[in-house]
Amino acid sequence: METTFTEEEPEVIVNHFFNFTGNGKDLFIIRLVNLMLSLVTLGLYYPWAKAKTLKYLYSETQLDEEPFTFHGTGKEMFKGFIKIMAIILFLYFLPTLVSLSGASGSLVIVATLITFIGFMVLIPLAIHGTVRYRMSRTSYRGIHFGYRGSLKELSKLYYWNLFLAIITLGIYVPWMTINLRGYVISNIRYGSKEFNYYRDGGELFLINLKYGFISFFVVMVMGFILGDFFAPASGFEKDFLYKIGVFYVGMLLTILLVQGFYKKDVFNFHFNRTSISDNSEHRFYGMMDNSEVFTFLIKNVPLLLFTVGIAWPWVQTNLLRMVFYNLQIDGTLNLSDVEQTETAFTDASGEDLGDFLDIDIL
Repeated sequence: METTFTEEEPEVIVNHFFNFTGNGKDLFIIRLVNLMLSLVTLGLYYPWAKAKTLKYLYSETQLDEEPFTFHGTGKEMFKGFIKIMAIILFLYFLPTLVSLSGASGSLVIVATLITFIGFMVLIPLAIHGTVRYRMSRTSYRGIHFGYRGSLKELSKLYYWNLFLAIITLGIYVPWMTINLRGYVISNIRYGSKEFNYYRDGGELFLINLKYGFISFFVVMVMGFILGDFFAPASGFEKDFLYKIGVFYVGMLLTILLVQGFYKKDVFNFHFNRTSISDNSEHRFYGMMDNSEVFTFLIKNVPLLLFTVGIAWPWVQTNLLRMVFYNLQIDGTLNLSDVEQTETAFTDASGEDLGDFLDIDIL
């Protein structure tokens, strides 16, 4: 009797790739229409302009060739926009109004302190509100993201880390960044799947230290070059303007390269410590390298300068294409068993506040 053995087929592990399919022409048209409508409405169209831009950018961002969707609306953002505008204007003009009322100097100082404390209170609120709204209004394959963080816990974490950053004269800032980012990401959900973030402030500190030294070295070299270029000479040199042009173009390119390489390292650092879990953990990988950053800057900075900023939509889409090309999730992540677990949240006040304070935790 013959015995037959059946070999089980090994599990095929397929990584998950991101990509961006948008183009500068479409984004330019969207931004041009948004600009004209914002001018006509004296800025009141801004929330609708932002919603329209985000809808386009999300729809052109894909994971495994399936797009993300942004469900936020201009109406939602407008409600938050009005509330936040009133708060910001009140805090901003409070010291001036108190001063104009003829109040004593001590009351002006108190009003200034209220403004300062008010803005400090708004920062964790902006982080919490921005992430909560943005995640709730984002979906992939019909499943919504969500954020389960607590404003109270985030505020405690923010103020404690801010205190440590102040007493260490800024040395603790990398750990503060890591702790805040870690808290936010670990509270993000994609349906029934959880995100995680491995916190390592020491490595981020070394990245910051490295580029701090590089920046210092660049400034020193530029100082020596500046001194040599503009050293006193007999008479007016014919190539004086040429030297000025060469110096400033060289300085701009050098600064942009250093900043670009720094942003690249930070991008890879953060994503290499982020993962999503189902029955197992699947890590994100940021794979951007210096040559890609260099090529991007050489091609896009002149384009932006020579068009006086008009080419920004093309530059932005080129940037997003490079970013998502260098991002992937390892392993076979099962997306067919994801359950919808997150509730809708439509208060965009935090999103608008994050815009005003220029806060982008993610």
